[in-house]
Amino acid sequence: LTLGDRYYGVGKCVAEVIPDDQRQRRHFLFRVRANLQARRIKRLGDGSWLVEITPPGGQPLTLREIRGRVRGRTGGWKPVRLWTSLLEATRYPAVELLALYGQRWEQEIATDELKHKLHGGHLLKSHTPHTAAQELAALLIAQAVVARQRLAVAAHAGVSPLRVSFAKTLRHVQS
Repeated sequence: LTLGDRYYGVGKCVAEVIPDDQRQRRHFLFRVRANLQARRIKRLGDGSWLVEITPPGGQPLTLREIRGRVRGRTGGWKPVRLWTSLLEATRYPAVELLALYGQRWEQEIATDELKHKLHGGHLLKSHTPHTAAQELAALLIAQAVVARQRLAVAAHAGVSPLRVSFAKTLRHVQS
């Protein structure tokens, strides 16, 4: 299953990636922008829709559209619009796909924390593949230390670990 954010859910990507995925029997779940046009065909039992889209220069495609919300880092809800090739609502309920997209979002945030907050957005300083692997391992260990501390703080405060700031925890444990 290919998961993609709204930067992939644009006309060009829809025209190139989605038909190729369908021909090769691969599946995708993309967040798409609100301005992309789709013709509703049928409402499914979980509230999602079968829709038909016509990519630029392509043939009409039948997809499933899921509209819902995912919880952001601040605890608030963010509306999302997803297109997927997983057309069976009973086998792949919308609520499960929304949760899966939310997990993908968290993974992207964790990668950003590693690259920008922990490593400062700099290139690796290593000069060989061996030392690059060591540098990456050290960054991952540091990220794990911060994650463990976030879990401890969250447990003590009785909140979700996602509500505990990575940057503030990092500053606290750096000494």
